[in-house]
Amino acid sequence: MRAWGSAIYRRRIAPVLVCIGAVFVMSCAFAKNTMAYQNIVIAIDPGHGGDGTEGETDSGAIYNGVKEKEVDMITAQALYEELSQYGNLTVYLTRTEDVHTELKDRVDFAKSVGADYLISVHYNASKYHRFYGAEIFTSAFGEEYAKGVSLAQTIMSWWVDDGRVSKGIKTRIGKNGDYYGLIRMGREAGIPTIILEHAYLDNNTDFDVYGTPEVWKRLGQLDATAIADYFGVKKGVVQADVGGELTVAVPTGQVDDDTTPPTDVTVTIDAYNPNTRELSYTISAKEPDSMLMYYDLNTQELAADEEHAFMHMNVWKNGETSMKGTYTVPEGYQGAFVARVYNNYEKYTYTPPITVPADLPGASTLLLGGTQVQPTGVAQAEGDAESTGTETPTVTLQDGSGATWTLDEALKEAKGAEYVVDHDQVENKNYALMIVALSVIGLLVVVSIVLAIATHMRRKKGRRR
Repeated sequence: MRAWGSAIYRRRIAPVLVCIGAVFVMSCAFAKNTMAYQNIVIAIDPGHGGDGTEGETDSGAIYNGVKEKEVDMITAQALYEELSQYGNLTVYLTRTEDVHTELKDRVDFAKSVGADYLISVHYNASKYHRFYGAEIFTSAFGEEYAKGVSLAQTIMSWWVDDGRVSKGIKTRIGKNGDYYGLIRMGREAGIPTIILEHAYLDNNTDFDVYGTPEVWKRLGQLDATAIADYFGVKKGVVQADVGGELTVAVPTGQVDDDTTPPTDVTVTIDAYNPNTRELSYTISAKEPDSMLMYYDLNTQELAADEEHAFMHMNVWKNGETSMKGTYTVPEGYQGAFVARVYNNYEKYTYTPPITVPADLPGASTLLLGGTQVQPTGVAQAEGDAESTGTETPTVTLQDGSGATWTLDEALKEAKGAEYVVDHDQVENKNYALMIVALSVIGLLVVVSIVLAIATHMRRKKGRRR
């Protein structure tokens, strides 16, 4: 048998070992991005529930003749029944009857069954009923953030393919960390928790499409398909192991929600048809911290009526810096127009008032006394999107915790947090592992080069002899 330091080892075996070592080390570097399970336990939480003695905490949103608690249960039950058909999954419901269930009891139940994830099923509503779309909330901290966002991304992808408008995957900061009690308690129990807000019950843009029991059931089945897709499980088949990939990094601090409105918002009037009274406009805006969500234009007179203004908002196309729109001017109106732009955290910015340019056909019919109104500045609401200029609204927890607090308190809490990081500043813990891996690979390459040089020198020495 040849010695370990023989020429054959140096010339043939060493390079092979270097490659094997490189593959092994790199595999270790990326292994933590994939979670492996033999069985995954999922607790499904139908939102709200109860006889109504706890008010909105029990019933949830009540609009268009339906109670959210009933819709939540239909969707959650369909999610449970569909997901239970997949191998490598054990599925539970936090409640099966219309009973009041405290948030802590829901989390305690999830913990008692060893839940790996807690998924809460909800539908949405807003103060002035102008919003529509689907959104998902998760924890702003640690592994619960990374796991929650990773699962939510797959669910949202299926939702968008189904035709829903995405309001994004979001965090929300409150007085004690995560704003939503269920998410906060879930994190304290070590359970990644997400809240699925499927659609708005109080806005006809959503309700006309997602407002029947058949659809509520179908949405639950779609949720199950998306969850199964994320974990790679199959119906009726038990695999050796399954798992989901962490698509985002584990943050070292909190991942903030966006508490500021869009910037650089401007509007120009492009055309006006006096016969149809249709006004065409272009609106521009920037949103460095989240994403632009909605836009609309009203008369300056209507814009002052917060309860009825901006009720037909358009979706801002993702990635665009400007959008075009049309507005039918009320018959007989003369005066200026105002536009409003929202981000997906429901913060908005007004444009300055603007009138139809005098050189456009029919413009004189819209101008007060034949003169243009000069811009008076931009009004920005940095609080809740549904606030008026001076009012600070009271926000009620949508997950039914019953606590209330003002948005000013929320903003102070968020801005004064000890740890504040943006999405793009989150540290990827795999970087250190990758650096180590590359260092080891480099060392192995150097060793191979040294061995090759030593072999070459010995050969030359042998020839001299």
